[in-house]
Amino acid sequence: MSAYRVRFVSAVSCAAMLLCTGGCSGLFSSPEYHEPETYDLGIPEVRQALPFPLLIRPFTSDTSARYKMLFRKGERLIPDEFARWSRTPSEMLTRYCRIAFSRSTDHAVGRDGSSHPEFILTGTVLSFETDVTAKICRLFVKCVLCDTENDFRILWSKTYFITVPAVISEKEPGQGAAVAMRQAVENFVRDLEQDLSGFSLPAAGGKELPSKGK
Repeated sequence: MSAYRVRFVSAVSCAAMLLCTGGCSGLFSSPEYHEPETYDLGIPEVRQALPFPLLIRPFTSDTSARYKMLFRKGERLIPDEFARWSRTPSEMLTRYCRIAFSRSTDHAVGRDGSSHPEFILTGTVLSFETDVTAKICRLFVKCVLCDTENDFRILWSKTYFITVPAVISEKEPGQGAAVAMRQAVENFVRDLEQDLSGFSLPAAGGKELPSKGK
């Protein structure tokens, strides 16, 4: 075998080994494959009923991955092959908010006495990731509140920027990311509840629902 052919075969072998190593690893290099771990946000505490009836419509998502956890290392955004969510970020956030504000939906009564919700809350998940360089978890969500009796006019909107510290280990990065994201979502619901609790129906003599963007 010629020296050229030997060098060519060696180069191909090295490239194949690198491809296999890169394709089988998760966020951190791992010599062995293991089954993906699945995580969830858990069940939130049910909040007190808001001053007005509320219906949670499904959230949407602008994130680049569906079920895979997203980790950021510097400028790179990496979907981990071994750490996954049980649902998409938008589905998990919709479920979490519906449970948290379920009392406001269960007792919804319209202005005309009918038993349908008057106001709709929905949102868009802008960021749902863990930054291993900065050691933080990021949750950015834009929320809008609409009136069902006025052609779904947007009454109020706000973007929430939530960050919490994250402890990420090389052995189980998904575990630390899940704990941090649960806290971020809980902080988001807490802030959202505080904002919504400041609004009430004009008929109740309280503070009126704000105009869009306030």
